[in-house]
Amino acid sequence: MDFFSNLTLAADDPILALVQQYHQDPRENKVDLSVGVYYNPEGKLENFKAVDTAQQALAQYFYSLPTEAKLAPIDNHLADLVAKDVSESYLPATGYVGFNNAVRNLLFPEDLQARKDDRIQTLESVAGSGGLRLVADFLHQLGLKRIFISNPTWGNHFAIFGASGLETPTYAYYNPQTKELDFQATLADLEALTPKDAVLLQAACHNPTGYDFDHQQWEQVLTKIKEKGALAVFDFAYQGFGDGIDEDAYSVRLATQILDQALFVSSCSKNLGLYGDRIGAVHVLAKDQAQAKLVVSNLQAYANNYYVAPGNNGAYVAAIVLSNPELRASWEQELTAVRARIKDLRQKLASALKERGFDFDFVTKQKGMFSYTGFTPEQCQELKEKYAIYMVTNGRINIVGLNEHNLAYVADSFAAVLSK
Repeated sequence: MDFFSNLTLAADDPILALVQQYHQDPRENKVDLSVGVYYNPEGKLENFKAVDTAQQALAQYFYSLPTEAKLAPIDNHLADLVAKDVSESYLPATGYVGFNNAVRNLLFPEDLQARKDDRIQTLESVAGSGGLRLVADFLHQLGLKRIFISNPTWGNHFAIFGASGLETPTYAYYNPQTKELDFQATLADLEALTPKDAVLLQAACHNPTGYDFDHQQWEQVLTKIKEKGALAVFDFAYQGFGDGIDEDAYSVRLATQILDQALFVSSCSKNLGLYGDRIGAVHVLAKDQAQAKLVVSNLQAYANNYYVAPGNNGAYVAAIVLSNPELRASWEQELTAVRARIKDLRQKLASALKERGFDFDFVTKQKGMFSYTGFTPEQCQELKEKYAIYMVTNGRINIVGLNEHNLAYVADSFAAVLSK
């Protein structure tokens, strides 16, 4: 029997496929505004200096273990950065405890009442997307039927939760006519929530729109979820890219005050630049410590069935950066510069389009790496084919794909397409 004869080619991830098309494009004026990675002013990927230092410390530690074959002199400063519990062996399914503690503190400071009450537990996951899948299967195990997802959202949200057997209805979020958040429509759609439902919330720097709820709106949304008896699930992929590390965590910290139970998925791909290390976490808010640990044990079972143990290198690097005061300060300083550059690029793009007769001021009201431009799929296709500008077909662009070398060209190209 020919088991594979009826197979057809599966679709590639649309964004990663777009990146491949970009790399294969021979045109010298091409611009990549698609994939969500941080590019420096020269259009290159660049590690945070603190991350470089942590990686060097780990490399020195592991290379120096066989004393008969040391590859480099020991730098005592680097040696002091590495905890004594790091190892090349498998981690437990819950991950590296040093990372779990450090990333939990990043989202939920120790002076938070829920932390004092020991209501929050954490396990490492394979990036944010892997954490979402663990949560999705757990929701199905709980007997939940649906998870409400914002319209629009990151496309993989539907695939991840749908693969776990959940229905994925949407709630209104963005008004394409006004190019603004449509909060009253959001509240109206959340009226449909029931105790058999979960609702997915992006904690900050909403992908793809760049619009977030303000403090008062967050309180209304979380209060509505509690009133309806639904379960809140947070996707927190961009902490530090909006207004600040603490400022961006406002929603998740508020949730610990309003809700008895919730799930939070965080990622270090963007804010630590650990894209390829696939490092993230799932945080559980429960009524008490015993219940939180019970949830972690069930999530751990899914993790063990999928991949046995998460990766260790990214977890060690993140733990070193987040736990060492000197490296933490360096990282926060660089992250502040990243935010300032993003805001500056937004302002420059809006000004450049205004000079060409188009109102793009809405991009200055959005936060994080992404901006929802309002371009149609047809316009995005024209920008790619005629001008070598690569962007997702829903009109989302990665702001940091812009720089002083290409911004004027991008503005000219946008104006040419919009003028039609």
